[in-house]
Amino acid sequence: MASISPRSTTETQSSPPQHLSDPAHSAGTTRLRVRFAWVCEGYGYDCAYAPRRKKAGSFLVPVGESKDGTGETSSHHVPTKGPPLKPVAPNPAGNGHHHRIHESQERIADSDSSTPARMAMVLEPTKNRFTCAHSAMAFPRSIGLELHSENVPRLHSFAWNCGTRAELAHTMESKLSVWMALEDAQQFFNTYFEVIDPSYGFIRKDSFLQRCTEHWNSSKPDIEFEAVICGVIGLGSLFSGSGPCRCEIELVDHARLILDMGVSHPPGLRSFTQVVAWILRVLYLRATTRPHLSWLASCQTMHLAEAVGLHQEMNAFQLTSKNVTFCPEELDIRRRTFWVAWSLNRLLAAEYGRSPVDLRSIGCQSLAQNTSDCTSQFVALASSLPEYCVSPTQEVKSSILAFDDATAVECESAPLRLVKADVCISIFRRLRIVNARLQPQQVVELISIIRTALADTRTLATSKRPWWNIASTPFQSICVLISINSRQSLELLREALETLESVVNSFDTHLAKEALTTARMLVARLREEKAEEIALLGQNTWSQSWNPDDAQIDLSGLFEDPIFKWPVDYGSGWGAPVFPDQGLSALPP
Repeated sequence: MASISPRSTTETQSSPPQHLSDPAHSAGTTRLRVRFAWVCEGYGYDCAYAPRRKKAGSFLVPVGESKDGTGETSSHHVPTKGPPLKPVAPNPAGNGHHHRIHESQERIADSDSSTPARMAMVLEPTKNRFTCAHSAMAFPRSIGLELHSENVPRLHSFAWNCGTRAELAHTMESKLSVWMALEDAQQFFNTYFEVIDPSYGFIRKDSFLQRCTEHWNSSKPDIEFEAVICGVIGLGSLFSGSGPCRCEIELVDHARLILDMGVSHPPGLRSFTQVVAWILRVLYLRATTRPHLSWLASCQTMHLAEAVGLHQEMNAFQLTSKNVTFCPEELDIRRRTFWVAWSLNRLLAAEYGRSPVDLRSIGCQSLAQNTSDCTSQFVALASSLPEYCVSPTQEVKSSILAFDDATAVECESAPLRLVKADVCISIFRRLRIVNARLQPQQVVELISIIRTALADTRTLATSKRPWWNIASTPFQSICVLISINSRQSLELLREALETLESVVNSFDTHLAKEALTTARMLVARLREEKAEEIALLGQNTWSQSWNPDDAQIDLSGLFEDPIFKWPVDYGSGWGAPVFPDQGLSALPP
C-alpha cells in the first residue's frame, strides 16, 4: 500500500488581520501562509479531500485580535502594544562565537510568533493554571466562547474521572515562628543574599524581607511562602561558615512537606511561590545529598514552572481573568526564576548523565547580558551545553562549538568560575566517550580554566562555604589532566591534588576524603604506567649484541625536529587524527 506524507504548500493572503505581527505588515501586504497537502509517496499524486468548513467563531484568536478583525480585544484576551516578544535564547558570549539555541526555543523562533498555534495557550492567573488551548481542560471553555455563551465554562478538568473516591484532605500548619524568631533568622537571610543570591539571583531582597515581617506578624501566615523562608534559612545556615542553626534540618524538612502538598496531595496547589521554593530545595539538595534526588527535584521544578506558565511571556496567553497586569520588576523576576530553574536542570542532567526536561516550547525572554549580573552568566553557561546527538559526527561538531561558547563566557564570581570549569569538563567527557578530542588550542584553554578554578577552590574552601563543586571540580580536573596525559596537564596535576587536599583539611568529610583517596590511586596508577613504559624503552632500545660504548656514532642528524612525537594509543581518544579544515577528530569506523 502506498504511504501518505504531508507536504508543505503556500498560499497568499492579500489582507492580513490586524494583530500583533511585524509592523511592516500593513494592510494590503501579501503574506505567505503555510498549509499542508497530503502527497501519496507510492504514486506521487496529490490526494484530494473535501474542503473543511471554517467555523465563524473560532476561539483561537491571537492576543490583540478580535474575531471580527476590528482589532478590538475581547474580554478574555490581554491587550498589548507593539509586536509580540520573540523568544531569544541566552547568548553566552555576546559576540561572534558560534551559538546553538535550545531546540525547543529554536522551533519557536523560526515560526511566525503571531500565528494561532503560537498563541494557543491559556492561563488562569488566580489559580496559576496553565494549559494548551487544545487540552481537555480548555475544550469546554473554547466551545462556550464559540457559542458566545453568557456562562462560559471555567478552565477546569471536567469529567476527569468517575469521582468514586473522596479526596484525602491534607493540610499543613505554620511552624516557623515556633522554631525561630525573626531576629534570629535575619543573620541567615543576610548570608543568603551575600553569598548565594549574587550568582543565582531570582528573589527580590526588599520584597522578601517585607513579606517575612508580615509573615511573622500574621495570624494566618502564607504556608507556601513559609517554604521559601525555610529554604532561604536552610541555605543561609549551610553557607554561614560556622555551625548550622539548631533547627536547620527541621526547617528544610518542613519545606519539603509543604512542597509535597503541591505534587502529591489534592488539590495539587501550584504557584510561582512554589517554583521559587523548589529552586531553593534543588540548591540545598545539590550541596548536601545524592545526585539522584537533586536531579529529580530539578525536573519537578521544571514541570511546575510549566504548570504555572513561567516558560512563556504573559502576552502569549489567553487570560481567563480580566485586568491582570504585571509590573516590569515582576516580569523580570518571572524570567529569572524560569531561567535559573532551566539552567540548574540542564547542569544537573549533564553532570549526572540523565536527560533534562525539554519543554515543548519556550517563549520566555532571555535575560539581558550584563557584565555585573552573574545570574545571566550562569544561564549562559548552562545554555552552552550541547544537545545530545544520535550521530557521533554531529555529537563531535556540537561539542566542539559548545566548548567555544562556554569558554567565551566571562564569569565575575568564583562560584561561577567553578561552574564554567564543570561545563567545559562535561563537554570534554562527551568528546572522550566518542574517541574524539579538543583542538590543541582548546586543550590549552581547558587547562587554563582548570588552573583558575583550582585557585578559586582554595579560596572558597578557606572561607568554609561548601559549594558543591568545591570538591567535585578539583576531583574531575584530576581525571581530565590524567586523561589528557600531556606535559602541560601533568605539570598541573600536583596543584590539583594539593587543592583537593585543602578541601579535605577544610571540611574533613567522608566524601572529600573518598575523592582524595580515589584521585591518589589514579595518579599512582599513572605513575606505574609511565614507569612500565620507561622500562620497555630500556629493554628494547639497545640490542644485546651491541654495546653503545664500543663505538662512537654521530647522532646529530637524527633529531632535526626539536619536538619528538611519541607513538600514541588511538584507543585513549587522544591519538585520533585531526581534520585540519574542521578541527574535529576522526571517528572510529
